[in-house]
Amino acid sequence: MLICFLSVLLLVVSTGSADRSTASSLGFLNSIDAGLRRALKSGRQRDAAGVMRKNGVGPVPLYGAVASSAAANGLADQVQNEEEEEDIYSMTSSQAIRSALRDWNNPKKKQKGVQWFKGHRDDLKLRLPHYASDWIDGFTPKSISSIIFMYFACLAPAVAFGGITSAVTGGLVGVPEFLVACGGAGMVFAAIAGQPMAFIGPTGLTLAFTTALFSAATAQNIPFLPLYTWTGLWTSLFLFLLASTNATAVIKFCTQFTDDVFNALLAYNFLFESGRGLLAKFANTGADKTVPLLSLNLALTTYALARRLVQTYKGRFFNKQVRGWLADFGPSLTILVMSAVAALPFFQGIEFLEVPMKFELARGREWLVPLFSIPVQYRMAAILPAMLLTALFYLDHNITIRVVNSPSHKLRKGAAYTLDLTALSLVTGVLSIFGLPWMCAATVQSLNHVRSMFVYSTEDEDDATGPDSGKTPKGPSQRPFDCESEYDPAVPPPNLVLRESDEGGEEGSQKGTKKKKDVAPKIVACTETRLTGFMTHALILGSVVLLPLLKKIPMPIISGVFLYLGRKVMSGNDFLRRIKDIFADPELLPDDSPYTKLPRRTVLKYTFIQFLLLSLLFTLKIIPSTSLFFPSVIGGLVACRVLLLPRLFKEEDLNILDSVAS
Repeated sequence: MLICFLSVLLLVVSTGSADRSTASSLGFLNSIDAGLRRALKSGRQRDAAGVMRKNGVGPVPLYGAVASSAAANGLADQVQNEEEEEDIYSMTSSQAIRSALRDWNNPKKKQKGVQWFKGHRDDLKLRLPHYASDWIDGFTPKSISSIIFMYFACLAPAVAFGGITSAVTGGLVGVPEFLVACGGAGMVFAAIAGQPMAFIGPTGLTLAFTTALFSAATAQNIPFLPLYTWTGLWTSLFLFLLASTNATAVIKFCTQFTDDVFNALLAYNFLFESGRGLLAKFANTGADKTVPLLSLNLALTTYALARRLVQTYKGRFFNKQVRGWLADFGPSLTILVMSAVAALPFFQGIEFLEVPMKFELARGREWLVPLFSIPVQYRMAAILPAMLLTALFYLDHNITIRVVNSPSHKLRKGAAYTLDLTALSLVTGVLSIFGLPWMCAATVQSLNHVRSMFVYSTEDEDDATGPDSGKTPKGPSQRPFDCESEYDPAVPPPNLVLRESDEGGEEGSQKGTKKKKDVAPKIVACTETRLTGFMTHALILGSVVLLPLLKKIPMPIISGVFLYLGRKVMSGNDFLRRIKDIFADPELLPDDSPYTKLPRRTVLKYTFIQFLLLSLLFTLKIIPSTSLFFPSVIGGLVACRVLLLPRLFKEEDLNILDSVAS
C-alpha cells in the first residue's frame, strides 16, 4: 500500500494535478493496489507493468537496470522476492539445488560476511503487517470445528508420549509435564511464530533423543534433570545463533530424498518404541503369559480400531456428516472405547498410566530444576548433546515448516523460517529451565491443522472464493478431518466430492428426484490464523484437570496409539512405496510409478541408497552406546543428496525420482 501511495504521489507531482479530489485519488490508488496484488500473487512481471500502464503510471521496467521511480524499484524487489520463493517449488530438484548452490557461493554475499539478524528483519517486515489479521481472520465458524478437532488430535499424542517417556525415564517426566509443555509452548508458538499454521508438540525423534540422554546420564551417574536442563539451554542458544545468522537458508538444500528418509525414521521409531514395550512384558514374566497376551491384544485392537475409524469416510454406512465425525475423532474415540473395554473384570494385571490423582510434577519435585547441582564440567559437557539436539531440531522443525509452506496449501502471508526457529529457541529454553519435555514442529498435527482450515469451492474458477475475493463461498467448506489416505493437499476431503444437483423436478425424467453428481472441489484458500493454534493448546493446558480420568488409560492402549501413528506417518512416503512396488506385478503399476518411467536397476539403486541411510540412522539410534549421536547423521542426508547422488545418477533420472517437496 505504501508503494502504491508513493507512486500516486510522484504522479501527482509530475503532472501538477494536486487538486484532484480525495475520493478520486483513493479510487485511483485502490485500482492500482488491487491490480498489483493480483500481479504479485501470480508472480508475473508483465501483469504488474500492465496495471501501472493502464492507470497512467507509464511503462516502468520492473527488472530494468534503472527504474523510473523509487516505487518501481520497491515493487520490483517485492515481485522478484516472491517469484524466487515460488519458483523454487516449480523447479526440478536438481535445478533447486543448483540455485541454492549459486546463492550460497554468491561473491557479493561472501564479501558482506555474516549479516546478523537480517533474517529477523526480513521476516518481521513480511509478517508484522499481517499480525492483526492473523487473529481477526480466525473469528469464523470454521475455527470452532478446527479447534475441537485439533484438541483431540493433539491430546492423544501428548498423553501417549507422556506414558512412554514416564516408562523410559523411570517416572522423572510423565503425562502432567507433557500436558503443560505441549499446551504452554503451543500457545507461545502460536502467538510469536512466523508460521502459526504449524503446530509444535512431542515428536518421536525427540523422544528417542531424550531416551538416549537418560541412558547416558544413568551410565555416568549424572543426575538426569540438571543435565537435561543444561542440554536444553545450550540448544536454545545454538538455535538462536542459527536464526540470527540466517542459517535457515540451508533448508533450501533439502528435497524429497531427505524428507522421505527422515519420515521413514520417524515412522519406524514409533513402531520400535511400541513393539519394545509390548515384547518386554513377555520377557519380564514367568511361564504365565496371560497378561502379556492381553496387553498385545489390546494394543493391536487399538491400532486396528483407530485405522478403521479414520477410514470410515470410505464406507457406505451412516451419512457423510457422521462418517466425517468418526474419521475426525477416530484416535480419541479409540482411546475412550478401549479404556472402557479394559475396565471389564476379566482384564486383570494390565499396566495403567502412572498419573497423579491431582496435578503435580513427577515425584512431587519443584518447578525449577536445580541447575547448579552438577559440577561445572558436566554443564560444559552438555554442549556436545546440545549440538546434536540442535541438528535434530533444525532439520525436524524446518522440514515440517517447509511442508506446511507448500504452495499447494494456498498460504498467502509468506514464509518466515527465521522467526519460526527463533520461537522454537525461546520455547526450548523456557521448557528446559522447568525440566519440561521439549517440543518441536509436529508434521502430522501441522498438516491436519492446515487441512482443517482449507476453503473449498465447487464453482468454476471465475466464481472461486477466498479471503481476498470479497465473496462468500458458494460451495461447501471443508470440515476438519484426519484421514489415513496418502496426503495430497490437491485432493478435496471425501465428504465434499459429492454435490447434490437437481436434475429431476417436473421437467426431469425422474420427477422429484435428486441425483448425486461427481464434483471435484478445489482449494481456493486457507484461512491463516493464530487463534486456532492458541485456543487448541490452551485447551490442552487445561486438560491437567482430567488427570484422574487419564489414570484409567492402560499402557497397551498407548502402545496401540503409537502403532497407529507410525503407520500414519508412512502414508505418502515415496521411498516406502517404492520398496512395496518391488514385489508388485510391473504390468499393474500405475503410470506415474518410477518403475514404469526408468530402468528398474536405476530405481533399485536409488532406493537402496535411501535404505542404507535409513538403516544407518536406525542402527545408531537403537544401540545404547551410539544412540546419542544419531542426529549427526541426519545432516548427512542433505550432503548425500547434494554431493553424492549427482555423481551416481543422471540429472533427468533424479528429476523423476526426487522432487523439491514431498
